[in-house]
Amino acid sequence: MKVDSYITGVALAEIVRNKRSEARNTGIYLLKKYTAATNAKIGELFGGLSYSAVAKVAQNVAREMVGDIELRERIGCLVAEISIFKG
Repeated sequence: MKVDSYITGVALAEIVRNKRSEARNTGIYLLKKYTAATNAKIGELFGGLSYSAVAKVAQNVAREMVGDIELRERIGCLVAEISIFKG
């Protein structure tokens, strides 16, 4: 989450609060794809989303990435930054 906030320039509180923001949806997608966190746990981190809402958001982001090269590149940059932090 801090990486997403750092890269996008959006405050962490805003990412969690704004239900329609790309940064928030990207954060959900990345947590679902690259961590072992359950949908319920990810939902808690994002202000009480249901586990099914987390799954739906992640699916929507994955679908959008197919047709949106810029979104795919932005998420690719975030993944690269995460890789740097993992060491």
